[in-house]
Amino acid sequence: KDVLGNELVIEPMNSEDHYLTTFLWYNPDFMGRPADLLPHFDASRSIHWNCKRSDISTTKAGRLYYGGNYHGILVLRLMGSHTGETMMHHITKAAFVGYQVTVCCTPLDTQKVIQRHEAEARSLQLQEVDEAQKKGVSSAMRQATIEMKSERVRELSRGHTRLFNVTLVIHAWADNEATLASRISALKQG
Repeated sequence: KDVLGNELVIEPMNSEDHYLTTFLWYNPDFMGRPADLLPHFDASRSIHWNCKRSDISTTKAGRLYYGGNYHGILVLRLMGSHTGETMMHHITKAAFVGYQVTVCCTPLDTQKVIQRHEAEARSLQLQEVDEAQKKGVSSAMRQATIEMKSERVRELSRGHTRLFNVTLVIHAWADNEATLASRISALKQG
């Protein structure tokens, strides 16, 4: 809780929630209400046993086939806040519905990030002093980068910003390989 702040409450899933989430992942074309599944949940069996309704096989192209659909999985790492926002926008505006997005967030160690930004700012300041002494000029770009890093340290120090590594796991499916390939391609292009 301290890592994520007092505003955000994360509670672990119970067995029933885990079952429902996993069942819908394995069976994305399930048309019933999730609550209708609970009477079929056997707590004495594994989640895998409870959820998988058919054998899983692979095609020559490496695609998974089960439950009457071909499945593909993309794993994407976000490289920065603006990249992440843009990437999420493109993914969620896809012109089809045969996909699910799971977002995995891992908090970064704020102190280590602050130390890295401070060290980078000091290095840039030393470069600036060295260049000013040798050539008598100053770099506007370097000055802007130093200021940006200093502002970032202030934001992190105040606790106004929390940083996370974010991984997107995108599960796409279709009833034929050609449609799945086009969906995967569209999601990659996003």
